[in-house]
Amino acid sequence: MFSAPIAGSTELNPVEHQHPRMKCHYCDRDAAYAAEKDGIKVGLCERHFRTQVEALADSEELAAIREQIDIDRTE
Repeated sequence: MFSAPIAGSTELNPVEHQHPRMKCHYCDRDAAYAAEKDGIKVGLCERHFRTQVEALADSEELAAIREQIDIDRTE
């Protein structure tokens, strides 16, 4: 089961251009977004999309990327 934010080269698209009956990976709601990695598409409803974005925002991986590119530096 997909339980962590998708990492790596992931493409995220609104579902309006996807199959119209795509369901959320986590529940029975219609998917609002589809994440794709390595040719595998996963639908996410608005609630679960927000949950995944929040988890990514709090992740060590994102913190490491921020540190690498020094987003918070002042010029």
